[in-house]
Amino acid sequence: MPCIRLLRAIPVLGVLLAPNIALADSTLAAMTAASVPTGAELLYCSQGGADRKCTVAQLSAMAPVWGDFSTSFFYPVSPMEIAAAAGAVGTANVIQCTPGVITEKMTLAGLSANITTLSGGGNFQLAIYTSSSGRPGALIASTGSGSTAGTGFISPTFAAGSGSSVQVGPGGAQGGTNLWFCANRDNAVVVFTPNGVVSPGVGRSTAMVGSATTANLVSVAVNVVGISCAGANCNGGSSTFNTWPASLVGSTWTDVKDRSMPIFFYTPSSIP
Repeated sequence: MPCIRLLRAIPVLGVLLAPNIALADSTLAAMTAASVPTGAELLYCSQGGADRKCTVAQLSAMAPVWGDFSTSFFYPVSPMEIAAAAGAVGTANVIQCTPGVITEKMTLAGLSANITTLSGGGNFQLAIYTSSSGRPGALIASTGSGSTAGTGFISPTFAAGSGSSVQVGPGGAQGGTNLWFCANRDNAVVVFTPNGVVSPGVGRSTAMVGSATTANLVSVAVNVVGISCAGANCNGGSSTFNTWPASLVGSTWTDVKDRSMPIFFYTPSSIP
């Protein structure tokens, strides 16, 4: 009899020791929604008929790109548009920014601008910011000073602290596809090959800049091609030449509708 009692107890003991099996609905619709995924998070993949894990960054690198770039060429940042008319002078110690896209992951060694009217003894600097809610966000990198004492392409390299190179584009280590390109100068004499378009056409850059003032999108003269901030209007309270705020989030921006905004150029140093 004691043995019989033990045998009868075994099934009960087996149930008690069985793994905890979840019986809840596990369909996709029943799952908790994820937040915005980051590059390192894992996803399920099937490769060569086998189960594999992959990351969001790996899938992003497979995104289709526009263009086939070379390290031997200069490229204007898209979608800027060279104005039909000559450029105009700007104001010293004002940060001017315009959005652009880098459609392939690449490493940049610096940025360039083309000077058409020189300013002896003067300088300019360029910078790249992330995009945050349609306006410049965090500083990615800034260049050292480029001289305005001559005309033609001037290509200052990235300043100390920004790293010798910057990787941007889809899956880039420093910045993604959507970026803001900014300029500042220490004089009101230098003129660059400008970013701007004459009405009745609306420039491609206008479509990315946007404006809270609709008249600036359909001007009979020049439509908005960028934005600017100066002094207390910039996050951190300063736009003094040779100082770039670590973040421009929260700045009060003014539409740039003249042809003082330079076209930004870049040359990839490596792809990717």
